[in-house]
Amino acid sequence: MVCASVRECPPRLPATLHPVNDELETLLANVSRREPASADALARFAADIGVPLPDDYVVFMESSNGGEGEVGSAWIEFWPLEHVGNDPESSPPYEGVVLFAGNGANTIYGFDRFRDGEIVEGDWIGLNRDELIPHGKSLTEFLRNISG
Repeated sequence: MVCASVRECPPRLPATLHPVNDELETLLANVSRREPASADALARFAADIGVPLPDDYVVFMESSNGGEGEVGSAWIEFWPLEHVGNDPESSPPYEGVVLFAGNGANTIYGFDRFRDGEIVEGDWIGLNRDELIPHGKSLTEFLRNISG
């Protein structure tokens, strides 16, 4: 089914949320935690942006509304929900990508609408869309890929 709008095909949220898996918890061991985002705020956010969010990202955000720290050899900052995808003036021109994290320098990460929510890597300068680097469909897979 092809959807003309988010209203016709709202993004899916997991029916039941499972605890953060062991591998994800290990990958996030050195990431600082914040107050959690509410399930209602996450549901509204997902409906507004029109991108299917990975189940483990939703669970992480329900346990910590963002955070920052080392993941293996990489540094990452997960932006709080209220900052995710909210500043089109400072965003690079990646049509269909909702930015949610960065490495504190030039690298940014986002959910790609055109790849069914796959997490992709770009930069603030703005690579061509075909140069975005795919890192997986789950937060766990993404972190495993960037951890070095």
